[in-house]
Amino acid sequence: MSCHEIEANLARIGPNAILQAVAVIDREMGPEARSRLMAMAKVNLPPPDSGMIPECEARAVHDAIRELPEARKMLRLSGLSTADYILANRIPAPARLAIRSLPAGLGARLLSAAIQRHAWTFVGSGRFRIAGTGPLTFEIADNPLRAARSDTPACHWHAAVFERLFATLVWPGVRVEEVTCASAGDECCRFVLHAARGRADHVQSNLH
Repeated sequence: MSCHEIEANLARIGPNAILQAVAVIDREMGPEARSRLMAMAKVNLPPPDSGMIPECEARAVHDAIRELPEARKMLRLSGLSTADYILANRIPAPARLAIRSLPAGLGARLLSAAIQRHAWTFVGSGRFRIAGTGPLTFEIADNPLRAARSDTPACHWHAAVFERLFATLVWPGVRVEEVTCASAGDECCRFVLHAARGRADHVQSNLH
């Protein structure tokens, strides 16, 4: 049964989980590769103004990307592109300026709170929480975009989204590490943000 044949009240997720991935495949591999990918996923490309889409469609596209030899690179580039879209279209310029102008810990607190408020757009039926502040740690339970199975953490898309947002607004050079992953049999997908030495302690003191 395709996503289009399932009841319309299924969990939804933001369309950029597909749209930005398709743009990356077009740019990096060409339109023919993108057409093959979408055929494999059995998903139609949503229009840019489609609003929220069934999360099963996004998962099908991400699963198809995982079949590519360049899967990790494509998922990471898709996540970076999604974050760039969010920065340009979903975070108003005054808010971006405010976050950048704050001390790192306060900026991280403000950005983390915004991510938590809007988590439904990128975790769908999953559950997002801020799990720690020293270092800053995010968790996604029941991540709908996880791989069916993996020997190592595989949520490169989400890690890249978080990395670009925080690198642009709070910590240039921040590194996001997925330390546990439901794809590998862990309880949840857990992402740790590694800021430059000397700034992480400042985050802890300001996020409480």
